[in-house]
Amino acid sequence: MEKHTAIRMLPGSRVVFRGKLYEVVSVRSAGGMDGPYFRLRNLEHGTPTDLVSYKFLESAQPRDRSA
Repeated sequence: MEKHTAIRMLPGSRVVFRGKLYEVVSVRSAGGMDGPYFRLRNLEHGTPTDLVSYKFLESAQPRDRSA
């Protein structure tokens, strides 16, 4: 994910992290060039993550429902 895309993400946004779907719980700024960081919640199990850099996230693509 590109930094300019990550900066616009809000809590409730869905992302892919390590091949699984997560929801953004909160956004943190590192105050430097490395941010933003996100705290995520696994949608399958509900478990939270530590802070994760935007560099490790992918946008969740909506699934095609026409079949």
